[in-house]
Amino acid sequence: MDYILRLMAAATSSKKKAKTEKIKPALDRQFADFVRAARGNSNYADFAAKIKVTSSTVHRLENCKQSITLRSMEKILNHLGRPVSSVFRK
Repeated sequence: MDYILRLMAAATSSKKKAKTEKIKPALDRQFADFVRAARGNSNYADFAAKIKVTSSTVHRLENCKQSITLRSMEKILNHLGRPVSSVFRK
């Protein structure tokens, strides 16, 4: 019985991981597009200073080379005075 429960737990966690792996790139892309639009014509250094991150972080976010954490997203949005809904539109 323990063996079956362990197999079921492994299968469940694999499904969750697979779902997350499909959703995560889409969310990263949406945030990348938001950052690029919010930066506008500003250079990386000026925009980075405005949102209190490094210019390399801005570059990595825009190019989906770095995933954003919820805490970091909240900080960036607060510095920009923007709600979460401005990032994730339907």
